[in-house]
Amino acid sequence: STLGERQSAVLEVMEVMSPCGDCTNTEIAQMLGWSINRVTPRIFELRSLGKVGLSQKRLCDITKRKVMAWKLIK
Repeated sequence: STLGERQSAVLEVMEVMSPCGDCTNTEIAQMLGWSINRVTPRIFELRSLGKVGLSQKRLCDITKRKVMAWKLIK
């Protein structure tokens, strides 16, 4: 299936951040300059497509809250 423009943007950011391990929705939103409400549905869609999976629950570098962090599935 063909990915949408926003889905592709999220995947590109995750690929850039992947050497660091994983990333949270808020970290992705900050990198893209988007609101969290644009990122969260894209992560859901990418999870449904099997492109992204749960890495761990950890403290977000931005919010300092314990949240889910995502990783790419290759």
